Amino acid sequence: MKLTPDENDALAEAILRKLKELSKVTQKGVDDWINAKKSESAKFRRAAVIESWVKANGKSSPVEVLEDIRAHKLDMYESVKKYLASLPETLAISTKYLYRSLFPNFFELRLERRILTE
Repeated sequence: MKLTPDENDALAEAILRKLKELSKVTQKGVDDWINAKKSESAKFRRAAVIESWVKANGKSSPVEVLEDIRAHKLDMYESVKKYLASLPETLAISTKYLYRSLFPNFFELRLERRILTE
């Protein structure tokens, strides 16, 4: 079956709309990432880091920050730099590294597929 150029365009637009709908960042997705660890201390640490990251970026939820990153209103690296700058200077460097190390996996699971579909 051969499509006309107009039908091709309409189909492409419908596919893009569906991809965007399916790729929306949700609070459930963030919660799933936090709860993916078995130990309660790891879950608590993930939740605390994400909460502080949200506050450091002037938002009220992780979904807001992720949507800003997705919309290219905020750079993901800048968002983490803001978070790290908000941590107390007395915090051990190893603790800062530990907290920072959570972000690559978080961004990969919450954003990568979404950015690739845009």
